[in-house]
Amino acid sequence: MKRFFPCKILLVVDGSEEAALAAEAAVEISTQTGSGLHVVAVGCVKAFHAAPEVVWEQGAWTAIENEARAEAGRVLGEQVRKIEEWGGEVTSEHLLVGQPVEQILRLRELLGAGLVIIGERDAGFVKRSLTRSVGEELVRRASCDVFVVHGGAPAGDGLRRRARSSKPAFRRFAVP
Repeated sequence: MKRFFPCKILLVVDGSEEAALAAEAAVEISTQTGSGLHVVAVGCVKAFHAAPEVVWEQGAWTAIENEARAEAGRVLGEQVRKIEEWGGEVTSEHLLVGQPVEQILRLRELLGAGLVIIGERDAGFVKRSLTRSVGEELVRRASCDVFVVHGGAPAGDGLRRRARSSKPAFRRFAVP
């Protein structure tokens, strides 16, 4: 029989309310199972193609990457501090810049994480029809378990309050 825990857990944070709920879930799971908690924030730099007549000033792309790195670093530091306040223990912190799905999958492989936890907003029908979210893409492509925590918790200490209610704290657990 395959042993699931303890394992390395990779928590993806982005500063959203849903990511905070995912962090609370990750703290609970890692504490109760003795699993290592690795936290990652990805500074998203959207790849785009400028019109040929547009000439970039030297260093403009570097400035965009640095801004994304600074924001992701702020989010990572804030989330790690909250995790430690909640009694969680962070094994390692990772600050990456680039396409989120690619960076997360690469780090998951490097760490050998057995579980990825990510928070995700519920998207409307049109948006779901046109694009895939990072969570959906991870569920589809990751070679490990992916735990997607959806938002919608009451204000305050979200997960703990929801766990006591009859409404389940997590709506979807997907195994690729």
